[in-house]
Amino acid sequence: KVNMTRSGAHPTLLMTGAYPQWDMEALERDYQVLRLYESGDPDALIAANAADIRAIATRGDLGASADLMARLPNLEIVSVFGVGIDGVDFAHTRACSIKVTNTPDVLTDDVADIAVALLLSAARLVPQGDRLVRSGAWPKGGLPLVTRVHGKKANIIGMGRTSSSVAKHLSGFDCEISYIA
Repeated sequence: KVNMTRSGAHPTLLMTGAYPQWDMEALERDYQVLRLYESGDPDALIAANAADIRAIATRGDLGASADLMARLPNLEIVSVFGVGIDGVDFAHTRACSIKVTNTPDVLTDDVADIAVALLLSAARLVPQGDRLVRSGAWPKGGLPLVTRVHGKKANIIGMGRTSSSVAKHLSGFDCEISYIA
């Protein structure tokens, strides 16, 4: 566990990118938030506050480079908003005993919902049907016959959290599930 409090003062948090407003309210209440992404001179912002910055709040798409972390001598934690942690330099975090967190499973079922929605959309020609109806051309002719998803074989690439969730979703369609490594 990382203890971020120092004599009653709010710890300083460096944010590399924007978060949703509902998250910002809590962060601004509990931390001194420095917005690197809004700074006209990010290097000057870091230089002026380096000793006070104890945490980086970043996103999966932004990460935290070794160069950035090396400039923060009292850095204790990198918190990644999202699942992706590929942009965090783990060689540096391990060498400096910096903790790294992320939010696995936060969007797993949401991503699976979208995957199944896209599958249904493609199989049932939903976008084409929508365009046909909106254009007013549907009385002149419909769409070709389409396939169904129910009872089909679904080949899912990978066996991670999202793939497992997609398989669970498709089980409701009585699909035969196969995994491809």
